[in-house]
Amino acid sequence: MAVIAIGSMSYATQTVAAAYGYHPALGASAFGNMYWPWKVFAWSQTIADSHGILEQAMNRAQLVFIIPANAVPVRVGSLRAQAQGQG
Repeated sequence: MAVIAIGSMSYATQTVAAAYGYHPALGASAFGNMYWPWKVFAWSQTIADSHGILEQAMNRAQLVFIIPANAVPVRVGSLRAQAQGQG
């Protein structure tokens, strides 16, 4: 679950950074053009997002997190039912 969370935050962060052209106002990157995954949360508090770039990236990242996170328990439940002869 933590891997999915970090992956979705990374997606949002890198999407926003690319959309803003890795502008120096985004602050220091971790290495190259890569920013720490949680930078998107700081940017959401400091950037005036009149074009909705932050909001769109964070909404997509939530889907990246929610869909797999909800699919795992369903799959595990299905496997348990099959093991018990109920499926």
